[in-house]
Amino acid sequence: MVRETFFDHLQYEKRYSSHTIEAYRCDLLQFSEYLKHTYEVENENQVTSVMIRSWLASLIEAGRSARSVNRKLSSLKTYFKHLLRLGLIETNPVRLSTSLRIPERLPSFATKKEMERALDPHTRDRGSRNQVNGNQGLGNQGTGNPANGHLASGNQGTGNPANGNRDTGSPANENRDTENRDTEITFSKRRDLIVLEVFYSTGMRLAEFDNLLINDIDFYTKTVKVTGKRNKQRIIPVSELLIINIKEYLAMREKVAIPGENHFIINDKGIKAGRVFIYNLVKDYLTLAGVTGSKSPHVLRHTFATQMLNEGADLYAIKELLGHSSLASTQVYTHTNVEKLKSIYKLAHPWAQTKEES
Repeated sequence: MVRETFFDHLQYEKRYSSHTIEAYRCDLLQFSEYLKHTYEVENENQVTSVMIRSWLASLIEAGRSARSVNRKLSSLKTYFKHLLRLGLIETNPVRLSTSLRIPERLPSFATKKEMERALDPHTRDRGSRNQVNGNQGLGNQGTGNPANGHLASGNQGTGNPANGNRDTGSPANENRDTENRDTEITFSKRRDLIVLEVFYSTGMRLAEFDNLLINDIDFYTKTVKVTGKRNKQRIIPVSELLIINIKEYLAMREKVAIPGENHFIINDKGIKAGRVFIYNLVKDYLTLAGVTGSKSPHVLRHTFATQMLNEGADLYAIKELLGHSSLASTQVYTHTNVEKLKSIYKLAHPWAQTKEES
């Protein structure tokens, strides 16, 4: 009963998301199970700081990351602070527990060339053809060197029957092939591209994008209303090009969506796409674009912030666009910029070059 009031407190007073509340619920359940089996304790009044440290130590021994352990400790701190405020406990047993030190990790992001490949309408087509031909990734299909960001389809036809091409080497056939592909923008492909474009243009989180409604887009002011953590709303300006592409997507969406479906992104069945669908979609396209490391929607958020900073955007403005509550969260992108400056210095400054050569 007490825990349910705690979860109500998180939902209605703290305005935490359902995902965050579920994480709290799981953390407290795991802690309760540990107390029951290890100390035979079921009452919060009997919990001591030693028991809490013992549980945290068991998590570390089980191989849990420092970030995961810190999150569970944060759940306990919030819960016992709530109990103390209600007068259900006399002392807070978590007060002596400190968070683990987390190794600094720079955010992963895609380069401009990688984003050009991801946003190219024919990227998935080329990836599919490579898989059919037994090649991995985008490979080299005569579309120019992907590493150099060339996207033109210059030399696809070699007349090689093994690849299913017979007379595609002539310019006339190449042009006809290009025109056919350009007109074959299906709803699925337009939807996929608009997902990437909106992430890349706004830097919003996956949960925010998943809950985005059509009415959140203001075509007159060219802005998008985003509902973030704790239901905080922010307005993000977008480009005229993105507005045009959104309108094209919505025109195709009308023919697919079931009546009454207001979520911006839908699947091929006409209903809300969902987080898993969006996550896998982004992962597939970033993989085909040659992005290394992490390939989640959060990478596009990092890419948005990193490229904004590299082009001279004010750090405070980026903070507002990302919906960060603290500037400290945004400052992580300055480290990425510093690393870029270091590499430029090593290449350009004569003293740095002399030191490297010696």
